[in-house]
Amino acid sequence: MRADRYTSIFAGENYFAVTESAVNLQISPAEFIEAADHMVDVDKALSILGSIGFADLPERIPSKSSLQTWLDETHAKGDRLNILQIDFFNNQMMRQSYE
Repeated sequence: MRADRYTSIFAGENYFAVTESAVNLQISPAEFIEAADHMVDVDKALSILGSIGFADLPERIPSKSSLQTWLDETHAKGDRLNILQIDFFNNQMMRQSYE
């Protein structure tokens, strides 16, 4: 999905825009899936993230309050991908999507 397709539906920032560098869109999940250029396989994504040092990601977070706590704690520790890791992740996902 190309970002320029969605400039007209950007929503305002919220707390997650800071803690997760999220870009909020005013679009339903179904519309987002329909418009997506690529689907991200969760197991592949977790494998790639594990290979670059993010091996201890939880598979499930039991509640919104637990999610908020986890996001706040990891943000405070600086547990975020840097630009090189993001590029590596994207390249690996693209490569795997064509295999």
